[in-house]
Amino acid sequence: MKKSLRILGLLNVIVFGLGVGSVMAGCNAETPTVGDPVTVSLSNGGFESSDLSGWTVESGDAFDNDSVSSVTSFSYAYDMDHKQIPINQTGNWYLSGKGYDGKRPHGYTGSLRSENFVLSGDGTVSMKLAGGALVTRKGEGAPKKALEKICFVGVYTVEDDKMIAKFTNKYFLEHTESYVNVSDYENGVCCTDNFYRYSEDLSEYIGKEMYLRIVDNDREVYYGYISVDDIRIGGENAQTDGEFFVKSKDYVQDVEAPSIYEIKNGDFEVGSLAGWEIVSGNAFSHDGVTSAKYWWNESIPFCRDGNYHFGFNNPTATGVMRSSEFVVGGSGYVSYKLGGCSQNGLTYLRFMLKDEGGDLEVARFSNFKYWDYQFPYVQNGMRILNLVQYYVDFSEYLGKTMYIEVVDENPNASEVGCIVLDSVQTYWEEKPVWNTTIAFEAEANPDIYDIAPDSPHQVLNGTFETGDLTGWTLSGDIGVVSNDAGWWDAKFPYNKRGDYLFTGISHEGNTGTLTSSAFTLGGIGTITFRMGGGGNPALIYISILDAETEEELARFGNLLFNDKGTATLNKGSNLANMVSYRADLYECGIQEGQNIKIRVVDKATSNWGLVTCDSFITYYESEADLPKGNVAENILPEPEEENMYQVRNGGFETGDLTGWTVVEGEINADSAIMSGETFWVEGLPYNKEGMFHFDGRNVAASDDVTYALRSETFVLGGSGFISFKMGGRTPALKVYSIEGETAQLIAEYKNTAFNLDDSLFPKIDQNCRFLTMTTFVADLSAHLGETLYIEICDVQTPAIGSETDNWRVALFDDIVTYYEQAPVVAERYDVVHLNNQTSSNGEKDYQIVWQTAVNMAENKDN
Repeated sequence: MKKSLRILGLLNVIVFGLGVGSVMAGCNAETPTVGDPVTVSLSNGGFESSDLSGWTVESGDAFDNDSVSSVTSFSYAYDMDHKQIPINQTGNWYLSGKGYDGKRPHGYTGSLRSENFVLSGDGTVSMKLAGGALVTRKGEGAPKKALEKICFVGVYTVEDDKMIAKFTNKYFLEHTESYVNVSDYENGVCCTDNFYRYSEDLSEYIGKEMYLRIVDNDREVYYGYISVDDIRIGGENAQTDGEFFVKSKDYVQDVEAPSIYEIKNGDFEVGSLAGWEIVSGNAFSHDGVTSAKYWWNESIPFCRDGNYHFGFNNPTATGVMRSSEFVVGGSGYVSYKLGGCSQNGLTYLRFMLKDEGGDLEVARFSNFKYWDYQFPYVQNGMRILNLVQYYVDFSEYLGKTMYIEVVDENPNASEVGCIVLDSVQTYWEEKPVWNTTIAFEAEANPDIYDIAPDSPHQVLNGTFETGDLTGWTLSGDIGVVSNDAGWWDAKFPYNKRGDYLFTGISHEGNTGTLTSSAFTLGGIGTITFRMGGGGNPALIYISILDAETEEELARFGNLLFNDKGTATLNKGSNLANMVSYRADLYECGIQEGQNIKIRVVDKATSNWGLVTCDSFITYYESEADLPKGNVAENILPEPEEENMYQVRNGGFETGDLTGWTVVEGEINADSAIMSGETFWVEGLPYNKEGMFHFDGRNVAASDDVTYALRSETFVLGGSGFISFKMGGRTPALKVYSIEGETAQLIAEYKNTAFNLDDSLFPKIDQNCRFLTMTTFVADLSAHLGETLYIEICDVQTPAIGSETDNWRVALFDDIVTYYEQAPVVAERYDVVHLNNQTSSNGEKDYQIVWQTAVNMAENKDN
């Protein structure tokens, strides 16, 4: 501690009248009798020495010299006005359960004993107390009188160590209003960290030799500590004020590494970041090295090694710190303990290799065993801020020089997003033997760099690591090259690789293209890339073009896009967070040696009408070099065969409304066609055919809007039967004949399979039918040879505001207008794939039988 002056503060025994010499407290003095005007003072009862002179730490780590504070006021973190409330100490110093800087962990426990004294004077013992909210706490199943957790000051007789009085902060009371009224604290109405005086009449013990014991046996975070000041014995006056100054901590600034194979201060046992360089930001500081053993109200252990670790200091801050360099030696294994890092893509360790051509990141690891379940039971596998043991094999770099960077790019207020780190050990003579149930081999974080090969087969700047659009041509304002780690204020991870990506997160609504320079296809012919956004892959996609003619040769969309909200990102929900894909261009008919380009196309203005992309690696020499990834499906539409009997684009497989014209109402064509297989978090199937279907949920401003879209004409041929799929409550499919002078409505069909029995939700195999489509078959053979057209409509038959006005949406797909032979409805069905939520019996494949369409127009006057 830095101090301008230390005051011993040992008060001499003051003797009045009898001329007896001064005696230090704790020495054997003549026992006074009742009524004698003798006061034997407690040594350092007001802590005005600025330390624990006169007191002995008996146990625990709740008390030390850093517990004596001169801070004069406090405030509440949630008080936006930061109003200062007087602590109301006597003199300049007092014992603070929060430490001189307010950072002592509340979960610490321990006891502190005074020197002995003789009770005299008027026989009173008084003191000021603060904190200690949990005066008593009973254990589960314990007797009612059992006291388990308690903060108190006890008065004991020396001869038998018997407690004769106990002081607790029984008037503890915190305000309950959002507004902090300072006068309530100044007047003693509320008592938390402001002192309240307590007194006990112990005159029956005058003349007895005694001592005090200050006990903190409470690990709770909520005021689980005790503060003490101005202890007076026998009615004495307050201790003389010690000199005021503000304490500050002298942190160890530098240390030596144990060997060339080890980093400096990898265990943080010097109590500071000595040996670590703060590269940027304010997430890392000496204050972040803590001796706290527990976290949160439940007092969950950090499970660190030794007395210190780093973390849980400034969760909302971001930054980077760097270790000293080390030579990879011994077995090549490195180990560390890591906690927190709820978003692995934003908080991680990266291992850097010193290289003549520039430092190279060779590995990136995060707390991949983070598991926010079974709270607060660590024994059941919960891993949040508690440290997890990891190890990694770097033997391929033996003899090379490396260093470690600790990166925190997560600005979220959530404390679980911070990094907790301990026991970074970079040298093991032999491979360490760990209990594999509690220690884990580190798994490479997916956000490592993709190294673009130096080859004519590699597209220029496919990783965007130049930090700009070198090698690319942008047409339209659809995005920028960015080094942001995440998107929106919450910084949801992009899952980028390296430092940069192309992102349109702030450009939704704009349209345009991003086109690469030309390159020659070679190697195994498979390319990889990352893609996010693109709710409608018919409008947002990645095209492979012939470099000379710009003919589109293949097309890939983000078919794994799934909007299940941000709570399950990378766990079923894929929004702007990118998904890794691999595409075999040889299978798409593109030839080895052919000159091609990549074009990112954004035609969408809504429904996640934006694109994020990264890591276009276009050359792999062998299959062994190819990383894991999802197989990209070529969605380039096949030219539709001309068929006078089949309605054009009846399955919406063009990915748009080609062949359809809006004839009633206003809709958003960009969001009319969807590609998802399932809806909602339960994963209910749409029962679509092919890749796309018409989805009326997003086409209009609200569910009470009606609309109609008209097909191109066709001739009814074959058997005269047609089929179509419908879902939702309000769809109608109308068929018109244009034989004669005017078009006539000859049929109208509605979704008679719709079922809104909530008791069945979400069991598809028990006939739950909300948005799940059913195939209907209609007999129009009476109109064979006639020229027809179809209208798909949202007719909104339920009265708005009625009990049945929900689910007023319309879904359509797979409109087939030609069957050579009439389909036998009883023998036809669609197969949908169910999961544990949508299946009542565990069966994964379920048959949705076709139904005969009921013509609602037969009894109408046409």
